[in-house]
Parts: sequence; C-alpha cells; structure tokens
Amino acid sequence: CANHCLFCGFYRNAYTATEAAAYADRLVAEIEREAGAAGIRHHPVEAVYLGGGTPSALSADDLVRILEAVRRSLPLAPDCEITLEGRVIHFDDNKIDACITAGVNRISVGVQSFDTRVRRRQGRRAAKEEVIRFLEGIRDRGHVALVIDLLYGLPEQTPEVWREDLCIAGDLAPDGVDLYGLNLVPGTPLQRAVATGKLHPTTLQHLGMMYEAGSAFLEAKGWRQISNSHWRRTPRERNRYNLRIKQGADCLAYGSGAGGTIGRYSYSVAGDLGRYNEGIAAGRKPIGGMSFSDDLAAA
Repeated sequence: CANHCLFCGFYRNAYTATEAAAYADRLVAEIEREAGAAGIRHHPVEAVYLGGGTPSALSADDLVRILEAVRRSLPLAPDCEITLEGRVIHFDDNKIDACITAGVNRISVGVQSFDTRVRRRQGRRAAKEEVIRFLEGIRDRGHVALVIDLLYGLPEQTPEVWREDLCIAGDLAPDGVDLYGLNLVPGTPLQRAVATGKLHPTTLQHLGMMYEAGSAFLEAKGWRQISNSHWRRTPRERNRYNLRIKQGADCLAYGSGAGGTIGRYSYSVAGDLGRYNEGIAAGRKPIGGMSFSDDLAAA
C-alpha cells in the first residue's frame, strides 16, 4: 500500500513501482508453477479474490499480467467471480478498464467512511467528494458488480456521521455493501494510540448500536442480508468468495501474506517479503505457517 492507514491490520510493505513490478513477476511464477498439480487442475475455481492489502496499487500492466496468469493457469468455472479489491488512490480509469477487460467482474472498494475528517484522521487521503465521484465512475460503467466496505466505530465517527455514511452509500446504489465493526488489531497505529491513551476505544455497546442502525437502514431500503456483515441490492452481487470461505470451501493461497485452506489443513504464505522472494526464487512454496483442524472445527 501507499501508506499504512491507522486501523489496518493487513499492511505489510510500502508501495514502490520497482518493488511492485518484481513482486508481480514472482506472483505470476508462483501461480504458473503450481498449475499442473492434480489437486488444482481437477477442481473448478468458483471465485478469485485479489485483496487484503491493496492490489490496485499495482500498475495496469502488472494487474493484467496477474489476471492473465490466473485465467491461463487455473481451471476457472464459466461463471467464476473475479474480485479486485481497491481504494481511490492509484486506481485510475485506465487501470479500472484494463482490469475489467482482463476478466474482473467485481470490484470491492474499502471506503470505510465518507466523512473527510474521519478519513484524514485514519490516513485516507481522498476527500468525500472525490470518493463519491470515483464510485460513481465504476458504477456507471455497468460492467462489474460494485461493492462498498464501510467501517463503523472509528474515532470521531459519531452516530450522525455514521448515518450520513449509510445515506451516501444508499444513494450511490452499489450492488453490495459490507458493514464491518472496528477491530483494534494488535500492532496497528490505532491500537497503539488507544493503548497509550491518545484515543478512547469504542465500546461494544456503541458498536452494537451502529450495527443495528446500519442493518435497519439497509433493510428499510429493501437490501437483502446474505451474511452477518454483507448486504446485496442486486442479483449481480453474489459475494461468492466470502460466502464459500465461511462454508469451509478449499482456498488456494498465492502471494506474500496470503492464507488458504485445503481439506483440514490451513496454511499461510510467508508474510515477510524477503522470505517470500527467496522461496519463489528457489522454486518452492514459501509456507509461513500451517495448522490442522480437529473434528470439532466445523462446530
């Protein structure tokens, strides 16, 4: 990412053009090298998700190379959902159109809040008006499902600000909306600020009230709730990746910091970029960790 937003627990590396291009090379190599494995080529892929971190920081050429490697190397189902996660910064029209041409049919944008003051305090650079114009541009293309992520419980996000966030999201009329409660992830700048007393933590009661307000607002709008955190406005929004993960589907993980599941094994790819680079260069999967589920996992 270009910068570390205060609340974000996914941030690992600062974006530079040179590092990003080299990373895309290794990611493509990782995908291509595993393509022939029996456990991969005999099972249709229902959903592809580029995200957790901000893939839209990559150049259009690098994103297209990755998407083409995925489509060339993996047995995608005919109706495969291909999601690209992004944010306003770095995500220009050329990049959006290139990704859609390369197969992206769903774009998820982490808005978090439209309020300019709340956004700036958390490290988000774009002002409310810029965010709205950006989302309108994707929506008006009509070629992809547009999903907006909103975060509730942020510092200075009063009930009035939250209500405005919901109203703006409703007026924009995307295909889907996620409502996520703030989670103080250990090690994030926001968690450290709360721990040192610079900011006051949001109470569970306050989070519950904001969730209730969001749920009631979207229900009144006629949106359909399809998970604890996700609502859809149109049938075009399937939310297939997130739903299948929650149902326990196998998930193939590619890229530094990615997490996956195969049967009863859950695994992560090395989050340290140096370790990841070394593993790919040596021709092996750079596993960062692994766990095994017992018989109680489903419960």
